[in-house]
Amino acid sequence: MLSTKELLIEKGLRPTPNRQVVLNCFTQSGQGLSHTDLVRQVGSTMDRVSVYRCLQDLQEAGLLHVLKDGKGIRIYLRPTEPEVSHVHPHFKCKKCQQISCLPELPASYLQCVNTCEIDTIQFFIEGTCQHCRQK
Repeated sequence: MLSTKELLIEKGLRPTPNRQVVLNCFTQSGQGLSHTDLVRQVGSTMDRVSVYRCLQDLQEAGLLHVLKDGKGIRIYLRPTEPEVSHVHPHFKCKKCQQISCLPELPASYLQCVNTCEIDTIQFFIEGTCQHCRQK
């Protein structure tokens, strides 16, 4: 597994301390985070605008993807498989708040919608995850 610094360099980004800190937050948490979540995590080491700029850079480089949850809040996620397209649903557990990527949609579905000019596709499913259901 590549280090945060190596990931940034591989994607053509300068491995600034701020970018490394933000990317490490995702690596350590293993779940989706909002801008507000990140600002809380980095504390006084970085201001809100710097966090936002890092998120934009990481998203543009393909190291993060973004979706809006059921409340319209932008959630940033590390793709589980970086080379997989972002045309897949996401699941959010209402109890533990964990957001996870679900498998890509079937090719037949994508062929049907490919006849349209699509700017954005977002599938967001909410419910209770298996782990929380077993508690």
